[in-house]
Amino acid sequence: MNPLRTGTVIALTVVCMLVASSTAFAVDAAPAAAPSEASIPFARKNIWNWQADGDRGIWVQSLDHQWYYGTFMASCIDLPFRQGVGFRYGPSGELDKFGAVIVRHYPECVFKSFTRSDGPPKTKKGKPPAVAPAPSPAS
Repeated sequence: MNPLRTGTVIALTVVCMLVASSTAFAVDAAPAAAPSEASIPFARKNIWNWQADGDRGIWVQSLDHQWYYGTFMASCIDLPFRQGVGFRYGPSGELDKFGAVIVRHYPECVFKSFTRSDGPPKTKKGKPPAVAPAPSPAS
């Protein structure tokens, strides 16, 4: 083999290795990706529970007890004060980021995203709320 050709092959190999390693570093250095979108299949008969997150989102629990969190495009002002809501499903009956929450006498609360979740934050049961002591009467 020609020595000039051997040197060229070695140089190209080194360049390819450097490019591959810099590409791998760029992928590793990238920020964490946002959670992937999810859906509840057959949601018409597969929703077990829900809980409002103020007026900005909703936790929805499926029959298999998996929680999902839907973030709204705009505030859903009446949601925290409702005991019942409806859902707008997709054409196959799935609830996903293209769905919405229907609150009576209020426009639909359209989802911006719909992802898997650990569920609403746990509240401590059995512990009474903190109450400030009553002021003592002045003598």
